[in-house]
Amino acid sequence: MTKNQVSLRLLPFGIAGLSIFAIDLYFSLSSLNINVNNDTLLGISDLFGTSGSWRVFADLFLLGFSGGLYIVPLYASMQAYAPKSHRARIVGANNIFNAIFMVTSAIFAIVILNALGLSLPQLFLVTGVLNIVFGIFLYLKLNRHIKQAVIQTNDDVVI
Repeated sequence: MTKNQVSLRLLPFGIAGLSIFAIDLYFSLSSLNINVNNDTLLGISDLFGTSGSWRVFADLFLLGFSGGLYIVPLYASMQAYAPKSHRARIVGANNIFNAIFMVTSAIFAIVILNALGLSLPQLFLVTGVLNIVFGIFLYLKLNRHIKQAVIQTNDDVVI
C-alpha cells in the first residue's frame, strides 16, 4: 500500500511477464545442452559454465519477479476490499483456494509430463500459452476496473 491506496495497474504487466518468460523458458531450456540421461549429477559450477544457462537463470528470475507484480496487487486489493471484521476469514479462504489450485496444478503437470509424454520445457510452453489466454480473458473482463483501480483505504497501516 502506498499512502493508503491499493492499485491494480501493475496487474497486466505481471501477467504479461509470466506469459513471456514462461514461453522464453521453453526456448532457453530447449536450447540448453545438458545430458540428463547419465547418472552423474551436475555441480553448480558445471551449470553456470553451460552455454545458455544464464538465459535460463534470467528467465527464472524474471518469472518470479513478474509473479510478484501479479500477486502482490491482488493480495493487497483482496485485503482492501474486505471488511475489517471479515478480513482474516477472507485471507483464510483464499489460502484454502490457493492450496486447491496448487494440487490441481500438480495434477496438471503430472498429466502433461507423464500421460501426454511432454517434456519439462514443453510444460512451460503450455503454461505460458494458457496464461496468455487467461490474461486476455482477464483483460476483457477487468479492463475498465484495472484502469481506475485505485482503492482508498482508511485502515491504519503499520509498517
